[in-house]
Amino acid sequence: MALIAGSCATPEPEIVLVQSGFIPGYAGGVASDEPRASAVAFDILNAGGTAADAAVALAFTLTATHPAAAGLGGGGACLVYSGPHNTIESLDFLPRTAAAGGNVAVPGFALGLDQLHRGYGVLDWGTLILEAEALARRGAPVSRSMAAATKAAEQALRSDPVMAQRFLDTDGQGIPENGVITQVELATVLAQIRIRGAGDLYFGQAGQTFLDGAAEAGASLTSADLRSYAAVWSDTLFLDLAGLRVYVAPGAPGGGVVAAQLWAMLVADPRYVDGGEADRVHLFAEASARAYGDRGNAAANPLSVFRAQTLMSDVSLSRHTPFAGGAGAPKVAAADGGATGFVVMDGEGSVVACTLTMGRAFGIGRTARPTGVILSPNPEDVGTNAFVAPVLVIAAGDTAISMAAAAGGPAGPAAIARLLLAAPSVNLAPGRVVHPGVPDQVLAESNITAGQRQGLVDGGHSVRNFPILGSVNAMGCLAKGDNTPRRCEFVSDPRTGGLAVAGRQ
Repeated sequence: MALIAGSCATPEPEIVLVQSGFIPGYAGGVASDEPRASAVAFDILNAGGTAADAAVALAFTLTATHPAAAGLGGGGACLVYSGPHNTIESLDFLPRTAAAGGNVAVPGFALGLDQLHRGYGVLDWGTLILEAEALARRGAPVSRSMAAATKAAEQALRSDPVMAQRFLDTDGQGIPENGVITQVELATVLAQIRIRGAGDLYFGQAGQTFLDGAAEAGASLTSADLRSYAAVWSDTLFLDLAGLRVYVAPGAPGGGVVAAQLWAMLVADPRYVDGGEADRVHLFAEASARAYGDRGNAAANPLSVFRAQTLMSDVSLSRHTPFAGGAGAPKVAAADGGATGFVVMDGEGSVVACTLTMGRAFGIGRTARPTGVILSPNPEDVGTNAFVAPVLVIAAGDTAISMAAAAGGPAGPAAIARLLLAAPSVNLAPGRVVHPGVPDQVLAESNITAGQRQGLVDGGHSVRNFPILGSVNAMGCLAKGDNTPRRCEFVSDPRTGGLAVAGRQ
């Protein structure tokens, strides 16, 4: 049995090794982009919580420590594997478009986490929010990923006095790493949710206060929008290929589908399997352009080997062939701090992989005063729900999860595909490339090898250097057989300075 779970600079990644399986006293492990959130989640595991409990606590903590990417005004999606029952489900609580449209989304964050807790949690709901509330009230230390997101969004943050006061210093610069961000208003709402439940933000006084503040910010949200929102449990899509069964969230054009289709296009192509690094990077770029460019296609089966082979049928090994079908696909902005992914495993072998999103970094850049809740944009305006990409994998012969990944940002699906191609390795340090379909250009991290860069040039690709392509956190376990405990790795992506932490036997 093997397991990988993930969310995606170049220093060696932190790897935590544990012996896992059904081991008395084994707490499990967690990997996320934000160190404090990982620590909180691990404390929940040590307190006897399930992977779902830890995931709920981690997500709420991110509202205080990484509000650029996670917040009560946003949402997300999770894949949940139950170790005791050997089942996999998908939970969709993404932001949705209001009935009247407008520029602000109907949030799903709190109701989604409530559903996750109701389905798989065992600890008291309020216990899972306490640390998030405390960090928001007394101040949360700024992590590397939060500092980077704030720096990139400085101009947008300056346009709103409330956001500027909260996230910028007196000189109008982003609060740097190891600084402190305080969100007292948010702490009050978190306390209401802790005491009264998630429904208070949708059906109660907190919800009315939120609607009043959202209206002041120009939103078209109504009480009917909040009351009609429902997080949705569903079966997953899956694809069997190369000794792996890859599970992704349903609903096209999902980021998980893009990641799995990109992986399938390459592992089903002998030119990639048998190729050297120059051929492989060229084929990865060609496949990436097609996987991203085809994501708006209303195919009856969006995830299949037949579809993978069809998309690769016009690809030349020697020269770049532009993908004609990508002309109508939404443009991909490779860098976006508005999403984050994490993975959690508990001592019973249950796994939760989630991606959370605010649509774009800091949502629309305004809050619903006086709640402190940052508003996320209408998903139809930004299209970023298409890149939410939690993934779970079971290897041939295993009876439980073999891999899992959760990525944030538009380049995340390509980063997950790269992880799947390297399985069972969970080395996240190698340089990445992505062709987003539109424009016809390969984005490449600076640390790709000289041979890879030359392969792209020789293949006729236009190459643009890009600092970070994707944010992936990963967990991987190798089966020992004969009921011997597995050797597991929990890895935080060095690009974002997160934290992987795990229990030991």
